[in-house]
Amino acid sequence: MENDKLLELVERDPFLLRKMRNDVKTREICRIALEALPGQIPKYDLISDVPYADVCLEILQKDCKSKTDAIMCAINISDTVMNEEIAEFILEKNPLAFPILKDTYLSPELCFLVDQSNPNYFNKYPSMLPARVRETVNVFTLSRMLERRWGCGENFSLDELKEILQGKPFHIKESSSGKNVFMELEGGKFRILPEEKKIREIKKGRKL
Repeated sequence: MENDKLLELVERDPFLLRKMRNDVKTREICRIALEALPGQIPKYDLISDVPYADVCLEILQKDCKSKTDAIMCAINISDTVMNEEIAEFILEKNPLAFPILKDTYLSPELCFLVDQSNPNYFNKYPSMLPARVRETVNVFTLSRMLERRWGCGENFSLDELKEILQGKPFHIKESSSGKNVFMELEGGKFRILPEEKKIREIKKGRKL
């Protein structure tokens, strides 16, 4: 009964959500409050008071339509609620929201997506790249290594880079000879596969 009363009050005045303690707010109360906002008031005006990441993501997927919406959501969603899934959604809408996001949840995958959308971003703002991404072998640094050595980093998708990191052989085309060379990543370094191993992999039916 008490919960029903709260729902009724929040539906009448959505901004009551700001006055509630987080332990009183339920997902249902948060959803009702956000949905009850008048049409001229954007959802990001109240999203900072929502303590549930899944509810915030639901609202983003439904109501974040523009690049400006993405920026404002990045600003207003609480740091304790923000997670990689929300950050990825925001960056897909507007990669320029990247500086607003805290590097505590910026994964190599998200940095890779930013790099694909804005190739010069980290060259202009190297301090924005988290040290744990910059100093380890991951999808972001692997793409950079491939681009620097063979000019083919952008040819590999995120899933393909993950497979290479897991030891799957791959091929590149040598610029000098134009031939495909089969390689693998071992200990953070590229190694050309011996011909015997290449044939063995092909016989196993692996897609190289």
